[in-house]
Amino acid sequence: MAQKWYQKAGVQAAIVGALALIIVTLIPVALKVPRLESGNAELSRKLGEKTAEVQRLETLLAPFRTIALERYTGPENEALMKLASQIESLQALDREKTLKIEKLQSQLDKTSEQATPPTLSLVSQDTTTNGNACVVTLRFKPSKNQPLGQLRFNADLPIGTSVRITDFWPTLAGGPYLTGDGSKIIGEDGTGAMLRYSLTAAGYPTMELKLSGPSKVRISGEYIPEPIILDVK
Repeated sequence: MAQKWYQKAGVQAAIVGALALIIVTLIPVALKVPRLESGNAELSRKLGEKTAEVQRLETLLAPFRTIALERYTGPENEALMKLASQIESLQALDREKTLKIEKLQSQLDKTSEQATPPTLSLVSQDTTTNGNACVVTLRFKPSKNQPLGQLRFNADLPIGTSVRITDFWPTLAGGPYLTGDGSKIIGEDGTGAMLRYSLTAAGYPTMELKLSGPSKVRISGEYIPEPIILDVK
C-alpha cells in the first residue's frame, strides 16, 4: 500500500517544526498580555488621579475666576493674570508692613529694657573664719553695665540669735567707692545692719559682712529683686 504524503518523515518533521515555531512565537505574546493589562490599569489609575486633581484645582480656582471677571474686563485668562498681579502686590505690602511692625517691636523692647531698673544678683560668697568670728565677702553682678548710683544693702540675722553683726563695709575689689556719714548703721542689738554707698563707675558691688559666729543672714536691697538667705558657717 502506498504511503500517504503526510505520513512521510520529512513532511511530519516540517509540520512539527512549524508547530514549534508557532508555539515559540505565541508564548512571549501570551506572557505580555497580563503585563499590558497591568500597565493599562496603572495608567487608568494615574489618569483618574490627575482628573481628580484637575477638578480640585478647578474648584479652588472658581472663586478667583469669579472675582477676576467681576473686577476686570477682557478674556478670562487676562483677568486672572491681573488678579494674580494684584494679589502679589498686596502680599509684598503685607511683608513690608510685617517687617516694619517687627522693627518697631524690637525698638520698643529695647526702649523698655533700657527703662527697666538694673538688678543685682549674687555671684560669689566667700567665708573666712577666725575662731568663732566669720567674715563673708559678697560680690554682686549688675544686670546692666552702667553706674548704679547710690547702693543700699541690708543684713538681718534671725530673731533670737546670739550672733552679732560687727561690721558691714564695701571693698575696693568692686571698684572705687564713695561713702559718707551714715553709710554704715548697725542696730543696737547687732542683729541688723545697713550699708549705703556709691561706686564711682560701673562695677561689681563687693562688701564684707563680719559676724561674731556662724548664722543665717538675710540680705536685701533696692537693686536685689528677692531677699537672699545665706548660711554662714
